[in-house]
Parts: sequence; C-alpha cells; structure tokens
Amino acid sequence: MRSFVHLCWFFLVLLISNHSIASTSYVIFNENQTQSVSEYYLLKDQTTDTSVKNVFEKPLSAWESSNSLRAEIKQGENWLKFNIYNSKAKAQSITFSIANSVFVKQAKLAYQDAYKQIVSQNLTLKNDNQQVAVIEIAGQSSVTVVLNVSSDLERSLAMNLYGEQAYYDEITGNYFARGVAIGGCIFLAIGLFFLFLASGNKITLFLFSYFISRALLLLVILGHHLHSTFPYEDSFRGIEYPILISASSLFLLLVTSTLFKLKRIHKHLNKVIKGVCWLLLLYIPLSLYLSIITNFYTAIVIFWVVTLGLMAIGFWLIKASTKFAGLFVFIITIQLISGGILSIGAIWPELTSFYSADLLASIMFWFDGLILIFLVSKLYDKQIQEKQVAQKEVLRSAMEAREANEALLELQQENQEQLEFRVQERTLELNIALQELGELNAELAEKSTVDELTGLHNRRHYDNKILAEFRRSRRNLTPLSLVVIDADHFKSINDTYGHLVGDECLIHLAKKINLCLRRSTDIGCRYGGEEFCLILPETDEAGAQSLAEELRILICTEAVKYQGKSIDLTVSCGITTYKHQAECTTELLFKAADKALYLAKENGRNQVQVYDLNELIYPREQEE
Repeated sequence: MRSFVHLCWFFLVLLISNHSIASTSYVIFNENQTQSVSEYYLLKDQTTDTSVKNVFEKPLSAWESSNSLRAEIKQGENWLKFNIYNSKAKAQSITFSIANSVFVKQAKLAYQDAYKQIVSQNLTLKNDNQQVAVIEIAGQSSVTVVLNVSSDLERSLAMNLYGEQAYYDEITGNYFARGVAIGGCIFLAIGLFFLFLASGNKITLFLFSYFISRALLLLVILGHHLHSTFPYEDSFRGIEYPILISASSLFLLLVTSTLFKLKRIHKHLNKVIKGVCWLLLLYIPLSLYLSIITNFYTAIVIFWVVTLGLMAIGFWLIKASTKFAGLFVFIITIQLISGGILSIGAIWPELTSFYSADLLASIMFWFDGLILIFLVSKLYDKQIQEKQVAQKEVLRSAMEAREANEALLELQQENQEQLEFRVQERTLELNIALQELGELNAELAEKSTVDELTGLHNRRHYDNKILAEFRRSRRNLTPLSLVVIDADHFKSINDTYGHLVGDECLIHLAKKINLCLRRSTDIGCRYGGEEFCLILPETDEAGAQSLAEELRILICTEAVKYQGKSIDLTVSCGITTYKHQAECTTELLFKAADKALYLAKENGRNQVQVYDLNELIYPREQEE
C-alpha cells in the first residue's frame, strides 16, 4: 500500500510539472547513496540569451537528450539539465559534484522544485579537486536542475550525486589518502635534507629540489592549488603545472648528469642537457604570460621530451656498462608510466577515472621516489665504504707500527745491549735492502720510461711530464713550448733500405736531439714511430723556433752512414706555445703543435712551422 502511494505521488508530480520537466528522465535518489548523472539534456543553441529564467522556460525541442556517464561540453558556455526525484518521505540534502579541471573556468547551478521555486548558487571549488553545490529536496518530490559550465576547451565532464553520509565518507577517504601522500612528501623531503647535511654532496641538493618540486606537483594534482585558495583570481588557474613540471624536469636532468658524471664520460651530451636546463629555466617565467591551454600542452610536451630523452640516456649508459644504469632505466620507466596515466587522464578524461588515475600515479610516484633515493644512497654508501676501507688500512698500519714498538720495548727490557746490537744489525740490513730496492726501482722506472731503440724517453714519460710542466707553467705564469718532429719520407727509407736502416735513422735523429737539448729541464721523447716531441719549459715561441731550426739544419747537413750507405734525412717540425689560456689543455697543446707539423708537411717538408694556440681555442675571436 505504501509503495502504491509513493507511485501515485510520483505520477502526480509529473503531471503538475511544466513540459520540459515532464519529458525529462529522472535520477531517483531513494537513499543515502552515490549516483552518477547519466541521463541529462544539453542545450542545443548556446549562443542565445541564456539567463537562468530563460533556460527553465525553454521548450524540450531546444534540448538534446544524452545518456552517458560523462557529458561532452564544448569550448565556451554550456547548459545542462536533469531531474532528481526523492523517493524518501523525509527531506534530503544532496551534494552535487563535478571533478575539477583547470579548464573549467566557472560552474553555476540552479534548481527548480515542483512548485517552480528557483534556487541559484555557484559551485564551490574544494581542496579535493571537486566543485560542489548542495541541493535541498523535500520528501517524495522532484527538482529540475540546470548547470552552467564555462570551459576553455572541449572536455568530458563527470557529474555525481552524494547523500549526506556518502559525501562525508567520500571526502573522509580522500582526505585520508591525501594525508598519506602529503605525509610521504614531508617524510621524503626531511630524509633528503638530512642526507644532504650528512654528505654535503650537490647531487643530494639536486635530488632534494627534485622531490620538493615533484611533491608540490602531487599536492596540486590532489587539489591543493592556488586557484582553490583564490577562486576569483583567474590568472592562478593551472599556473602551477608548467612551473612545477619544468622545475622537476630541470632538477632530474641535473641529478642524472651529476649522478653518472656525464661531464667526464660524454661532454657533448652533458652540453645538450645543460642547454635543455637553460630552456626550462627560461620557460618558467615565460609561462606566467602564456594562456592556460598553451601552458597545459607545453607542460605535457616538456614531460614527454625530457622523460624519453632520459630513457635514451639510460639505455646508452646500459650499453656503456655503467653501474646502476639498469635501475635508472627502471626509475624512468615508472615515471613514464605514471606521467602517461596523468597525461591521458588530463587530455582524454573519458578514458580514465579521475580519482583512480591520481591514486595510481601517486603510488607509482612514491615507489619511483623511494627507488631513486635507494639508488643515490647506494652510490653514497659505496663512497663511504671506500673511505672506511682506506681508514681501516691506515688503522691497520698504525696498529702494526704500535705492535712493533711494543715488541721493541720488550726486547730493550730483556737485554739492552743485545737489543742495540740486533737493532744496529737489523738497521744495516734494512738500509742495504732499501738501497738495493731503490736501485732496482730506479732501474725499473728508467726502463719503463725509456725507449729501447733510441734511448730517448718514451710516450709514457711524455704523458706524465707534459701534464706536470703544463701545471707548473700555469702556476708560475711562464711560457711552455711543445715541438713535434717527424722524419720526412720515412716510409720510403724503410721500403728502399729496409727496417734496419730505418732504425739506424731513428737512432741518428735521437742523437741529434740530445745534442740540441742543452738544459736539464728540456725533455726529448719518442712519441711513436718516426715522430718525436720536445717539451721546452720556460721557453717562448722564438726560443723554441730557434732550437727546432738548429735541429733541422743539423740533421739535413749530415747524412746517415750505414754499412757503406749514405742516406739523406730531413725532418719537419711543428711548434706551439702555451701562454696561460684559460681553456687550454694538454690535448689542445699537442693538437696545435700537430697542426703546425701538418703545415710544414704541406708546404714541402724540411722546415719549421708555428701554430698559434689561440686559433684553436678561440676560433671565432680570431676570425673577427
């Protein structure tokens, strides 16, 4: 009987409602529950005068029926209409909500009950990424609801109705989830901060900054943004996304470059990363003057470009057998998936659930962050272990010395005279052994740095001395000259007379070099094959050119004699002088001297050429 009365009351409400209401489907809200608004009407012509009163008076023909869980709204102003029926005998306060989007500029709601009373209100933006309004509906009655939404672009809009207890449960669960997320933010930030204080390493500072920016981005995604705090300031809408995405990408690039020491192993790649970081840094202030749509799509592009770029770097590091490169690729993969979920949800919201997407992305973010912290901590732990090993070695040496001293004291106490004799004897033996060892080491060192054929120093000795003299020259502000010497047509000598004659020519050339080097500080080396180098400390360009010219004349005027054969030998010399150029290195110094040698070869051989080091270091300035 009671159900029959309810049914009659429902048909009575339908009869007394206007035409548009009578023709509209109802959302029957019969308990404290959560329901999606899936049956509604969209106003066909959005360009006409659409005041609330006019909207309620429009006939059914002006509306387009829709049956979907998400309403497809267009760019600009949109009007939607639906009805709610309260089957309960008591009145209910029903909360209407739409998932917040940065593209929803404004949302207004008005409802008309069975007695044609109109109540209008703006939807309130909450810190759980929802815009809500409360609809009061009497028992066993219906209301007609119209919704006005202004959007920056076409979007899919999810609309939900909550009973009082259902809405309380919803926001309680959301607040709990956000509390866990925020607590995780704080925990990770504090941990990284203390790690930075403990290590003092700049990588932990970059990592701390990265996590701060990522944590703030997560808070924005979860609804804690400036627009919710200042809802009437439209310039704040969505401004955090481009800034925080750019900042997190910038710091992650710096972490990657520092973590894997890209400056050392791949200079060009490191320069590319620095260039991208500068572009991101310039884009952050620029984003304040761009539209929300431009910033939105630009931020998505930045995320995908940077993440895919880091993925490529990770695979390159794996190919180069870099330690922990595989773990780094795993971290970037997680970030790619979590960011992809959020990107898909932002661009095509109809493909994902708003809260499930955010929850999954949040979980993956924390998992990603913990693995990244683990990676950095492992590297830091490796450094600590290396220091501990070194400290243990020092401590072991100290303990051994202490034990030796204690043993020595015991021997002194037993027999002072006998101990003195033993000490003297042992000291003599040790001195003899040390002397023999010193002689042996000197002999080995000499053999390891001397070329067996020519008797000059070898390439190994050159590498050590050029670096030492380069640093000394830079420290004392004295010039340093390098001469590169190459025997002319040496291949033809080997082909004509044989390699034995070729070896004799190299020995002859080495003797002449020794004759020309009159200072003990000047060093002659066989660089390789028929190529020799002269390291001339405290020698300017003119002095080096004079010595090289003397050597050239000495060689070309005296033929090589071998088993009755007379072989003419000439050399080409290339010279460059280091004058404390800031960007200079030993490699550039040799390259400049080699270029001078190339000029001597090209100009006819048997000559001395000089190449200005500045032309190699500052090519543009030299052109100007």
